[in-house]
Amino acid sequence: FAEDQLILAAAAANQTLSQITMEELCQLPFIVRERGSGTRKSLEMLLARQRYTLDQFNICATLGSSAAVKEAIKADLGVSVISKHAVLDELERGTIREIEVTGWSMMRSFFVVTSPKRTLPHHYQVFLNRLLKNG
Repeated sequence: FAEDQLILAAAAANQTLSQITMEELCQLPFIVRERGSGTRKSLEMLLARQRYTLDQFNICATLGSSAAVKEAIKADLGVSVISKHAVLDELERGTIREIEVTGWSMMRSFFVVTSPKRTLPHHYQVFLNRLLKNG
């Protein structure tokens, strides 16, 4: 029902170039989400397509939420792959900036799954309709 772009984000003060290669990215302090998070799974799939794994990265922190990742990025503890929607305000304010990685296209899709054998409660249906309308 919706698409989301994942970006490589850094603190505004971070001196990393605005465009880097995978080899350069592997050398930077890198912040990841915890195992099992959707963002981490999407990142791992993207890396696998390019024949990389997180083991090749200089992981400096593993955090449990997008909010924690944002704060770590703003504190310039490292760079991270995060949903662009999650950092829109920070990008607009200039506290976080996007770094382009050569050859990366990081889009992911979100889906809503329901059972045709089960009627959703009204408040669920209202929520689902709003999601589908605003995607």
